[in-house]
Amino acid sequence: MIEPMRVLILSAPVGAGHDAASRAVREQLEGQGATVEIDDGLALLGLSRIVVGGYRFQILHAAWSWRWMYRASRSPRLIRLLGRWLSWHRARPLLARIEAGDYDHVVSAYPLVSAALAGLRRRGKLPIHCSTLITDFDPHPGWLHPDLDQNLAVGHDLPGVDLIQPPVA
Repeated sequence: MIEPMRVLILSAPVGAGHDAASRAVREQLEGQGATVEIDDGLALLGLSRIVVGGYRFQILHAAWSWRWMYRASRSPRLIRLLGRWLSWHRARPLLARIEAGDYDHVVSAYPLVSAALAGLRRRGKLPIHCSTLITDFDPHPGWLHPDLDQNLAVGHDLPGVDLIQPPVA
């Protein structure tokens, strides 16, 4: 008997879109017979408080800064450097969670988590199949990680991005 594929989806409670997309993908994969778990990738990186709290503060009190931060962080070199730092200094619990679950595939639905996974992949610490699920309709370069196996998006015609069906019922 063939074991069902085991998938871990790493989401983040920043806004509601990442979690909603993660749940929709879980439903689709479970419909295909996979065993799927969702976890908070930011919590595993120890970044929930600063990222979620910072995002809320930013939107409520300094909305202008969102555009500045979005533009300032568009450098692929900066994203790669951030992924390297995260993989060395924050990813141990994330990696332990992945290893403990004996997963066949990891999907990240949040860019900082994807950057950490890409950093782990570059260091040879992430041997299983790993994808990024791009939840934005205007993907920031922080979403795109050539070190991962797939960058998945709905309706984008970008180099290095695989198109998927919208993950909704």
